Amino acid sequence: MKKITYILTITTMLQAMFAYAAISKWMDFSRFRAAMLLQPIPNQLAHALVYILPPIEIVIVALLFKPFVKYGLWLAALTMLAFTLYVGFGIAGILGHMPCSCGGIIENMPLGMHLVFNLIFLTLPIVGIYIYLKEKRKEVQQK
Repeated sequence: MKKITYILTITTMLQAMFAYAAISKWMDFSRFRAAMLLQPIPNQLAHALVYILPPIEIVIVALLFKPFVKYGLWLAALTMLAFTLYVGFGIAGILGHMPCSCGGIIENMPLGMHLVFNLIFLTLPIVGIYIYLKEKRKEVQQK
């Protein structure tokens, strides 16, 4: 399989996940907002994240199209790293009670499964970045 097909598969999976997460939050906004306000973070930050997270997820979806794939992969990786660390801290008991504010079917996952899910979706953009950079190096060498 060509490297481009791998990147297309990775970006499509990421786009589906981030679009689903954003749309789920917007479709049940009052529930998302209530769950965010129960998070073990400062209330002002929770209020801001209610309005910032869904648009960031949509921006990631848009950036995962050409010619911005590189930026979309980096932003997806950073976002998933933050989400994964947050869930990891919750499992470790560092943050106390953590209601899931992810939206849709993702919010029904136990924290352990949520961590595995996040690790998979953290790995995808990292692999995509690796393939992307490898292909770009190859193009430079061929010139």
